[in-house]
Amino acid sequence: MCGIAGLFMREPGPGRPGRLEESLLRLRPRGPDGEGKWEGRGISLGMRRLSIIDLEHGGQPFFSEDKKIVGTVNGEIYNAPELRAELAQRGHRFQGGSDCEVLLHLYEEEGEAFLARLRGMFAFALWDDRREKLLLGVDRFGEKPLVLSESPNCLVWASEIRALPPLLDGRLRVDPGAVRTNFELSYLPPPQTIFQGIRKLAPGTLEIWERKGWKRRSLTYWKVEQAGDNRACPGNGGLAGLLTDSGRITLRSDRPLGVALSGGLDSSLVSLLAARGGKPLEAFTVGYPGEPENDERPGARVLAKHLGIPLHECEIHPAEVVDQFPDLLESLDEPVADIAAHGYRRIFQASAERKIPVLLMGQGGDELSWGYEWTRQAVRETERAGRLKGRPLLGWCEYLGPGTGGDPRWRKKAQNCFRNWQGFWRDRGGRNTRERMFDLNPERQEARRLGPRLLAGIFPTPRDLPDPVSARPDMEITGLICRTYLAGNGLVLADRLGMACSVEARLPLLDAEWAGAWMACRRENPDHEAELKARLREVARKLEVPAEVLERKKRGFAPPGREWKRAILRRYFSWLPDGCLMSLGILSPSGLKTLEAKHLLGARYTNAAYTLLVLEGVLRRYQSHLDFA
Repeated sequence: MCGIAGLFMREPGPGRPGRLEESLLRLRPRGPDGEGKWEGRGISLGMRRLSIIDLEHGGQPFFSEDKKIVGTVNGEIYNAPELRAELAQRGHRFQGGSDCEVLLHLYEEEGEAFLARLRGMFAFALWDDRREKLLLGVDRFGEKPLVLSESPNCLVWASEIRALPPLLDGRLRVDPGAVRTNFELSYLPPPQTIFQGIRKLAPGTLEIWERKGWKRRSLTYWKVEQAGDNRACPGNGGLAGLLTDSGRITLRSDRPLGVALSGGLDSSLVSLLAARGGKPLEAFTVGYPGEPENDERPGARVLAKHLGIPLHECEIHPAEVVDQFPDLLESLDEPVADIAAHGYRRIFQASAERKIPVLLMGQGGDELSWGYEWTRQAVRETERAGRLKGRPLLGWCEYLGPGTGGDPRWRKKAQNCFRNWQGFWRDRGGRNTRERMFDLNPERQEARRLGPRLLAGIFPTPRDLPDPVSARPDMEITGLICRTYLAGNGLVLADRLGMACSVEARLPLLDAEWAGAWMACRRENPDHEAELKARLREVARKLEVPAEVLERKKRGFAPPGREWKRAILRRYFSWLPDGCLMSLGILSPSGLKTLEAKHLLGARYTNAAYTLLVLEGVLRRYQSHLDFA
């Protein structure tokens, strides 16, 4: 695990002395255990290392036997031992025992197709000197980040945006379209970043740059909705076996292991797999003063006792949340206005305090197994829209029906009818699956209504949101939620907040083999009409997860969000009047007056003000690099 950075120049020649060193210095928390650099003709690679595998000899960069291929890798290749044995039989020699070194030698053997063989989380840069070709890639779900910026004569990249300014010649310009997307979603899905000319490499992407002709090719080598299209569903027993194997290889580490435990289904599954791995394990959970109903500790205690593992409880106080808000934004480096970030950060801090640099987490379970009701509703509405084609009258009756029954309250009936009527006309106008899914997110709807009141009129409609690539609504929605909310929110929190504490987050529920089999089962037996996470519960039952966990109602991480947001706004709202958003013309003067009057009065204004405050706090950290013209 590490942070990587580098630059590639169109013309071979001297690089940019001193700039790479400054860039790597900004990545030091990602890699406190060492640094490595390599410079060629117009190409420079660098990395900071967090030692997890082969503590003594796992330094980078890595080289092929003839020194013609050099690479830096951030992440973990979980199936490295099996690949290493295969490559050794083919005559490859290794510098040490690092798992990441197999990536370079596998490229030697299989060329650009080598990524299909990897199981793990990774972002990498490989320089092929024979062909004067640079390869940049990230794992299938985007667990490990890579941001890029290109100019007519130079390409630069890094694990985080904070490391790019030393490598760039110009100043940073805020992207108006990204501002609007961030305001409506509270995060930015790949490839967007908040800055023009800087983009995230999208999940499952390999990018190839050739010096001759300064050509770029971008290959999408994997999409979740297309995964498993050439395999049969192994059944719940087979899925349980694949998940057990995912847990087995994810535990490979030469450093102590921990697990984030909420007592919910996803974290309980991961904890059970980890506890059965035969290695010492410690669990971490969060709670709140007085143990309110949304406190995670009671459920976590039950499972920790069942598994026989020590549990460390982290109680989060509102004053702590407020005091540490600026530090949280420094760690995030991206405008993610998810209040759950405070809990993530506290868990990683506790893991670091216990000197446990590897933390297993249950992320991905909700996105793959219908953990959000609004995503299932998006599937139903997309199926309904398909039935509308060619039969408008009968289709209209379908839209009207769900709003007229089921709820005895006339006001609720009227609201449902109005919503369905709007959906009918928008679908007739060509609303696609992507728009339908985001329309069902209530927070986004509130943000869309408030946007014209708060943001300056020059800001356009959100753009660059991923498009679906499957003909089936359930597969489309799965792909969309993974490439947007998971990649732009959940995985950003896990990576940035973990790395800020020099702790590596590992996510067994995002293993490629497991995900491929899971999607094969969905393709054969659609499950969006079953109960929430029904199939995953059956898999958990096969793995003998305690009945109390299986029967517990899904709750998710539910901190006292409104209380925390209002406390933060009371302390830091003063950032806004003279801040970057006003100076850049993003927040309008009338919008500021509206927020000043209403940001503590109602949930929708509180959420909007918090989202803008997070963006303001992130931009303040780049103030000396911003173009205010």
